[in-house]
Amino acid sequence: MSMVSDSFDHPHSRHHSLHSEEDKKLPPAVKESITGEKRRMIITMIIAISSTWTLYGNIATFYPPYRLEHHDTITDTQVGIVLALFEGGVLLSSPFIAHTLMVFFILSLALRLLQGAGDTCISTACLSLISSEFPSRREEFVGYAEGAIGAGLMLGPVIGQALYTLLGFEYTFYCTSAILMLPFLAVLQFIPSQYNRSSDDRAGSMTSSQRLEKSKEIRLRMLLTNKRVIVAALSSIFAMIFLLFFDTILSDQLLDMGISKDLVGYIYSVSCLVYSIVCPFVGYICKKIHKIYVLQIAIILSAISLYFFGPSKILGFSDSLGLMIFGMSLLGVSCALIFVPLLGEIIEAVQEKENIASSNDQLNDKASSLFNMAYAVGCLIAPILGGLFNDLVGFRSTCDIMAIAATALAILYFLFNALPFWIYQRQKKQEDEKIKLKYGNISQKDKLILNKVDQDQLLLEDDENLEKSKEYEKELWHIKDQNTFNTQAEDNTFIQDSIVHQPRIIDNNG
Repeated sequence: MSMVSDSFDHPHSRHHSLHSEEDKKLPPAVKESITGEKRRMIITMIIAISSTWTLYGNIATFYPPYRLEHHDTITDTQVGIVLALFEGGVLLSSPFIAHTLMVFFILSLALRLLQGAGDTCISTACLSLISSEFPSRREEFVGYAEGAIGAGLMLGPVIGQALYTLLGFEYTFYCTSAILMLPFLAVLQFIPSQYNRSSDDRAGSMTSSQRLEKSKEIRLRMLLTNKRVIVAALSSIFAMIFLLFFDTILSDQLLDMGISKDLVGYIYSVSCLVYSIVCPFVGYICKKIHKIYVLQIAIILSAISLYFFGPSKILGFSDSLGLMIFGMSLLGVSCALIFVPLLGEIIEAVQEKENIASSNDQLNDKASSLFNMAYAVGCLIAPILGGLFNDLVGFRSTCDIMAIAATALAILYFLFNALPFWIYQRQKKQEDEKIKLKYGNISQKDKLILNKVDQDQLLLEDDENLEKSKEYEKELWHIKDQNTFNTQAEDNTFIQDSIVHQPRIIDNNG
């Protein structure tokens, strides 16, 4: 019944379930240090991601009015299809071609499709690098990357509107192409060449245990049969629909409300501005609250924001620009809370079910690809649905439809994901308490540590507790996350290797 039961009931599912809390307990030696080279790499990736995502929205503010002036037979649905086939340039669609309606429409489709291929390469590579190079700080840096996407979505309409006002339709695309050369040159300069090599070529600098974990084959089936992964992917699709469905229709609605054409692009940017500001902080929130609960809160906020965004006819709200801007702001917060935890949720779900102890490059690559595929499906569907519903029922009713869909999603997510996880956590806590009571004298007298030498030998201060301690060790090891034990060598220095060993009990004299 549970959409996450396959992970919750797995004997090794505890391995990463409290990962965010454990990061705070890890000694500094096992956390990734940020060198100058890696800092430059992160900044370059953020700039590259942000730049490519400006392309998604840079035509949203002027393309719909332009087609009304020059090709008024193109419907909102068709405009949605053009925006959906993001990301590539309509760079070559100059005005002498645009005089022919069908050629204009077909070229818009083809060149936007080409943009999408380029964005996929950048987004997947950057997210995979973040997951591989900074596993314990993944949510933090994914937050920065998602903030960069929001910045791109925010700046796209503003830049597009400004260039269109100054230069007209044709030269807007020429200037956009020139701007994109800057991150291209930064990538060539600041992304280290070592990342052009395959994982096998870089394996020489790893320990044997790291090579073993990283070489474990990850099949796409592992992701597609994992219920937590599917829920995360579906959440990404719906969140992208809620964030982008209005791209094809908002400009016309604002113009009908009497808003100046020159201000439309700035109003478009409200939700993306809030999204960019909130995203970097979501990584810290995920260290305090489990990702499943963060996602539940986010979906509820999405539903609330969409009722205000219409503003809702069903709830009898007045047609107010202030309510729309409030709804857009709240929508930016909710989408940030959805997108930042999702990549980590996908990776951890597979790690727990398949018992993968450490970072695996294949898993990071496939998880990033699936995450971006879900992202792309949302981008593809959102403007088409927005244009279609707007043609059928109008803007405010379209927002009501999206709000009802978000409400239904929040209920389903609670019933099939959040509630089963809460029940599992409660049962696990009760199980822990029973074992602590049963073996209270052992846990107070002896200490469990990880030891990389003689790990199979069990030592006790009192021989009479030997059998009881063995039973305690076996039962506790079955339910406790391995990372909650401090990794310690015989000389009391922290182990640098990422191997997690079976614990042993030693006396207090060590």
